[in-house]
Amino acid sequence: MPPQDLFPIPWLVNSLPADWLARQMIQVNVSQTYLNRLPIPQPSDADILANADYATLAKNALLLTLAASWADFAELAPLLDVKNQDVPTTAKTMDMLRAENDKIVTRLYGITFAALAHLLSSFKGMATKRPEYVALLQET
Repeated sequence: MPPQDLFPIPWLVNSLPADWLARQMIQVNVSQTYLNRLPIPQPSDADILANADYATLAKNALLLTLAASWADFAELAPLLDVKNQDVPTTAKTMDMLRAENDKIVTRLYGITFAALAHLLSSFKGMATKRPEYVALLQET
């Protein structure tokens, strides 16, 4: 199993497109039934190795995980040749990695830039509380 297999799944499920899809089904409570309905891409190992987006998604996910807690996840760093000095230390840098991952997941789902703009318009709280993050997502 390539290391790229290990990190994208949480980012696929925790991405804005997956969040938007889940909001279309869920009224109040989340259950595994709803989560099982989410369309999660299931690439083969060959697909993962052939698509640079998976490598970027995996590395960004690892960097963000290590930024949250290097001590707990340091043993994962060698899998993608990440050094302690590579880990983001500012909120802006972490937002840039998150935005890049959301853009990658958007591409993997086949969502157009216009559809992403519509999707973002449904996240009113994010637009109010995190306008700088929304601006990063709107950059092409």
